[in-house]
Amino acid sequence: MGSDKGLLTSRHLTSTITWAQLAEQKLASLTLPVVLSIHSQQYPSYASLFTDSRMVIDNPELHVGGPLKGLLSVHQRFPDRDLFVLACDLPKMQPHVLEELLSHYEKQEAEIIVFKNGEQTEPLCGLYRAGGLNKINAAYEQGKLVKHSMHHILDMLTTHFIPLRKEWQSSFQNFNSPDDLA
Repeated sequence: MGSDKGLLTSRHLTSTITWAQLAEQKLASLTLPVVLSIHSQQYPSYASLFTDSRMVIDNPELHVGGPLKGLLSVHQRFPDRDLFVLACDLPKMQPHVLEELLSHYEKQEAEIIVFKNGEQTEPLCGLYRAGGLNKINAAYEQGKLVKHSMHHILDMLTTHFIPLRKEWQSSFQNFNSPDDLA
């Protein structure tokens, strides 16, 4: 994208807010406590938007990258909590889709619950149970986490896939370049 996606802005109701704030509002509407996973270089920019208690800086001792580093960093800070993950680069996410995910979480015992669109899984909009994250963290600490992709994590644990309805597909529109915004 060329810049921090969480700091991109969208018009929302009567104001302009960052994508990170928009994701936070959507999760908060479910009456869930919300924290943001950031890396240390993002801290100065995010500190003007969020309190320190609402941010979890990536653990620099974790030798994994990408979203898994953020997920494990948050898990290490809150090891007994199940985590509802929503990437900030899904600004078109609709609250009713998140409510559907939450309803599956309440009915399923799976360690991970995510949406699946055909063969494409959506690991950055999902629920991760603490027990499953404990297994991933233990595998990492034992040097047994051979792949660090979110898709590998889905394969390692019991995962419940929610078929993505056609009317929900726009909620998963991901923005990776300035051209995607046009």
